[in-house]
Amino acid sequence: MASADLGEPVTQLLQPDGSIGVFDVYEDDPSTMLVEGSNGHGVPQGFLDFQETEGIIYRDGRPVREAIYFPKFVFGLPVTAAYWVQSRVAGKELPILFQVFERRVLTYNPTNPAGARIEMGNVGQHFYRWRYDDNPPPTADPTPAPPTYNQPERITPFGMNTYITGLERLENDGMDGIERLLGLGREAGVDWAREELSWANLEPGKKGEWNWQYYDDRVLQLAEAGYGIVGVVMTTPGWARVDDCGSRGGRIADYWCPPANPQDFGDAMRVLVEHYDGDGQDDAPGSPRVAAWQIWNEPSTYATWPGSPAEYGALLAAGYQGAKAADRSAIVATGGVYLYDGMGTDPNDGMPFLNKAIAAVPAAAQSFDVLAIHPYMPTSAPDAPVIFSTITLWGRINTALGWLQEQGAANRPLWISEIGWSTCTSDDAGCTSDVSMSESQQATFLVRSYILALALGVQHVSYFQLEDKFDGDSRIYWGEASILGKRSQDYRQKPAYRAYQVLQQQLADMDYQGTGEHNTFDYDPTIENPEDLYHFRFTGSDGSLLDVLWHNSFSEEVTFALEPGMTAEQIQLDGSTTRLNGSTVELTVGAMPVYIRQSSGR
Repeated sequence: MASADLGEPVTQLLQPDGSIGVFDVYEDDPSTMLVEGSNGHGVPQGFLDFQETEGIIYRDGRPVREAIYFPKFVFGLPVTAAYWVQSRVAGKELPILFQVFERRVLTYNPTNPAGARIEMGNVGQHFYRWRYDDNPPPTADPTPAPPTYNQPERITPFGMNTYITGLERLENDGMDGIERLLGLGREAGVDWAREELSWANLEPGKKGEWNWQYYDDRVLQLAEAGYGIVGVVMTTPGWARVDDCGSRGGRIADYWCPPANPQDFGDAMRVLVEHYDGDGQDDAPGSPRVAAWQIWNEPSTYATWPGSPAEYGALLAAGYQGAKAADRSAIVATGGVYLYDGMGTDPNDGMPFLNKAIAAVPAAAQSFDVLAIHPYMPTSAPDAPVIFSTITLWGRINTALGWLQEQGAANRPLWISEIGWSTCTSDDAGCTSDVSMSESQQATFLVRSYILALALGVQHVSYFQLEDKFDGDSRIYWGEASILGKRSQDYRQKPAYRAYQVLQQQLADMDYQGTGEHNTFDYDPTIENPEDLYHFRFTGSDGSLLDVLWHNSFSEEVTFALEPGMTAEQIQLDGSTTRLNGSTVELTVGAMPVYIRQSSGR
């Protein structure tokens, strides 16, 4: 920057291709004003102030306040002009002002708190030559930075059990099918993919010998498609299983049994998390990231955990320690436990199971960041009338939240890592009339369960499921819980697929505000769930409003007041819209939720 520009702000933007553009967003910031430097380069005022920083130092044993740097010695002369760049900091694109000096580089981040906006770094070979040796060794090829993918940087409510990593997936769908499913999931609005990472398949022969390629390929595909990934680590390799595995029962006894030594599982978690932490060191090819991990699946159910609560407590503690040793930022969740009423009236109920696990292994109480539950209600609506209130979805979530509070963990998030309804028919093997829902009911229950969960503060919901990796073979009930048809059906989109897509579009970047004026629902755990109209309101940062209404029993006419000065539309589950005019609108509210969206934009 020539001296003719002194007194002016830095507005030069250095582009990735080396060209210079204009960036004038911070032209009123005094720290960006150029003052006289040397070598023909002006220096931003903020950098000059930093070089002249004063502090308390000791001289002859006495504290004195004076400059803590000798600028020409510590920094040297500027060797470049000052430029703005767009840089990725902590996962976000931010404007950074920088200038290179002979021995240091200074950066200015105007989004940092005052007092922490300027940072200093050493300059490669310039620094080495000045500090150590006039003849530094040849520069080694730098370790390339790991690729960046468009994976979400925070947990959102929108997850799906996708099972792209299942070994059956490649066999039944092929590579072209996997690519289609990845695309269909993202088009539906799925942010987070819940994926099985089978320890038995990853480290099958003996400890320390890993079979990575199949899982590496699938995890990389998920990352490249932009999914956040929740890795569910489950199943035990033969070399690690308990000795009495064959006599324990379970779904597949020699596959789901606990390990004899939980530390073997902890060691495996450390290796797995390091392999998929995306930091570029000891990573899978391409450095994809698995940001969240679940310790087993449905451990409260004997079919998938033919072990004791104490054995699971030990597994959870060892797995948590192993994961955190590899990546302190990794999110570790409990295995998704089945949830009924929390009182042990169902033998598979997860809350009594976890109580026993923690009683046996107290460290387990501090060995999860997230409680994950599976509040399946396959035979009824999530808010069905007549059934007892504690076993509605609202009641079950309240039970889980109460359990967290009892553990002194009320600040830990609650996830639903599986919930769904099946559209199987009586002609399908394993399907009975009580679990057979119409495709319209499946879509309706999906939306109602999501809204109820968000109203109670559930952080993340992973719906079950995108598409059946088994293609229905001997598992027809679970297979037809999918929102897409099988490959043989060309992945037909059920109404629930479109309902999920519209739900995500409407609720993205919305926050729950509270119940609306037409709401008659009021949870009472001592009675049967009544017939009620449900009305919930969400708000956006732009001031937009989203109201969601339905009735759990019959249709009801309501007069809905519109906000003055805002545009309004009624949106159905399939995305069809109707413009609303006037000060009020007459609505028929029935089982299928309806959205009313209002915004100030025209």
